[in-house]
Amino acid sequence: MKHRLLPAALVPLALALTACSGSPERYTVPDAAVDGPRLPVAWRSVAIRDVSLPTYAASEEIYSRSASGALTSSSAVLWADDPSRAITRDLARLLARMTGAQVAAEPWP
Repeated sequence: MKHRLLPAALVPLALALTACSGSPERYTVPDAAVDGPRLPVAWRSVAIRDVSLPTYAASEEIYSRSASGALTSSSAVLWADDPSRAITRDLARLLARMTGAQVAAEPWP
């Protein structure tokens, strides 16, 4: 999947850089590469419902995992889009690239 947490090494840097600013920094997730052969599907079109995320992942704040395994966040580092909507749309885009099918994310046209 395209959406993933910022690499652990970048989060402390981002937090340090934004700690002094008045407004939060917003980040988008970089595009994921789709490598390999296309995967055939039996349908020409596919519809995807909204992706459900755990509470911490649905939050606007970006979480990182510490060495102890604890998840921490900062209100100074935020996702640029609603995480659930962004993941649903990214999943639709990636499935379209992987399968060649027309993929629509909810709400459907």
